[in-house]
Amino acid sequence: ADNQAGAQDIALDATHVYWSSANGDQLMRVLKAGGVPEVVADMQDRPGGAIELIAENQDGPLGLADDGTYIYWGNYTGDTIMRWPKAGGAVEPFADNQDYPHGIATDSTHVYWVNYFADTMVRKAKAGGVVEVLAMAQDGATGLAMDTTHVYWTATSDNAVRRWPKAGGAVEDFAPQINNPQRVAMDATHVYWTLSDGNGVMRKAKTGGAAEFLIGNQSGAQGIALDGPMMYWTNFGGGEVARVAICACAP
Repeated sequence: ADNQAGAQDIALDATHVYWSSANGDQLMRVLKAGGVPEVVADMQDRPGGAIELIAENQDGPLGLADDGTYIYWGNYTGDTIMRWPKAGGAVEPFADNQDYPHGIATDSTHVYWVNYFADTMVRKAKAGGVVEVLAMAQDGATGLAMDTTHVYWTATSDNAVRRWPKAGGAVEDFAPQINNPQRVAMDATHVYWTLSDGNGVMRKAKTGGAAEFLIGNQSGAQGIALDGPMMYWTNFGGGEVARVAICACAP
């Protein structure tokens, strides 16, 4: 898809690619098999039916995670992590006094996120308790993703992708000297990240080795998602949603 003003975050299901259009104030989608992009929701047109309001009077919602029981999101201006029970009920504050909370992810026991202005990677148990600071001095912490063993995040101003072992231990410089990394995603073998300065998308094997460019000469690469042999991403500046095969494996 092209001519998608301010294409930013991206997500996939079995049949479609979805993305937010920050400049167009729209949620868009297109079939993975190809076709014409369609508006899922905007300020006037709601072709899929009425939009259900889950939470209002939020303060700069940014980032979202779904663990099957709750929807979690960060209010970056309000400095809070919020959650809503999918079975229905009231929105509740999960963590306050955060500082521009950004990328967010969950596992079976905890919610993890980064604080952009506090330069921290933190977590809190779903059952309650205090917010644990797992990594400090992460300048410009932005994107976050994890697997069963590690939490990965981008420290944009530090020009690095870092990781922390969930079993405990020191923060590792997984990919240092990376110019302006943004969002991060992973599959079973590699970690992938976008570069918003126009250089494209990179990846590195979880087991080590050199980071490699997959795609260059993009215009403000932001959101990233993986689907078997395909990688999808958005170009905020270029107004594009793009994909490329990342392996020769069967879909």
